[in-house]
Amino acid sequence: MVDDAFLADQPGPGPGPEVMALDRAELAEVTVAIRELAAPHREVLGLVFGSGLSLSEVAGVLEIPVGTVKSRLTAARGALGRVLNEKGQSR
Repeated sequence: MVDDAFLADQPGPGPGPEVMALDRAELAEVTVAIRELAAPHREVLGLVFGSGLSLSEVAGVLEIPVGTVKSRLTAARGALGRVLNEKGQSR
């Protein structure tokens, strides 16, 4: 038989509170950085990653070619990376 005190001392199957806190902090940092991007970049990132749409679905929603979606997404990722790097260096 397993002792209840032993089970109470064992970590749960999910991430610990420190990991959850870091994840929330990173999410907040990315959210702030996204707000600094140009509208077309925010839009494409939101549709692809926020809404989970495929590139062709985003093209349909925005009424632009898939190639334009791809180039905007690439540019948005680059811009987001630059903003996050700038924020990381200013700490």
